[in-house]
Formats: sequence, structure tokens, C-alpha cells
Amino acid sequence: MADVLTERLKHLVTKRDLEPKERALALAMALGRERARRGGQPLEDAAWGDRALDALQSALLVPGLRAYFGPSWNPWSRGAASPAPSPASDEKDGRTQKPAQ
Repeated sequence: MADVLTERLKHLVTKRDLEPKERALALAMALGRERARRGGQPLEDAAWGDRALDALQSALLVPGLRAYFGPSWNPWSRGAASPAPSPASDEKDGRTQKPAQ
């Protein structure tokens, strides 16, 4: 899941004007990059800095992901790095319908 999240969020590294829903995630990512820089470590990951999350990054991550992907985002579901479906999508009872085969 980490690689999928990195792919979906890496644009936040260079984005100048962050939307409110992007701020917690951008901060969590910046903290990792700064920790790697201050520790004299090479960047293992251009988005996160290193592969570890400290307590503050962890505290920012889940609420940040819920803000970014929507309140129905569930980190333990399949496709967790996908945004919440839009209200106009074809849904019934909160579940996406499979196409007929």
C-alpha cells in the first residue's frame, strides 16, 4: 500500500498552493524528508524521505488520508489508496456495483 500511496501523493512534494485537504499529508511527507536531510541520510524516497514514520507523521497520516480521499476511506479495504466514489457514481448501499459479465 505504501508504494500506491506514494504514487498517488508524490505531486504534493512540489505543489505550492495546497488545498486544506492536502496539508496534513504534505506536512507528514515533509517531516520525513527533513529528518533524512538533518540525519545526513540519502533520501530513500523522494516523497517521504525515509521509510519510517515518527509519532507526529503517524498522527497526521490517517486523518490526512481521510481528508484527502474522503470520510469513507478505510485503510484496511481493498483499493484503500483510491478516492471515495463521487455521489454521481453508480452505487447502491455504499458499495460499487460490478459490471455485468
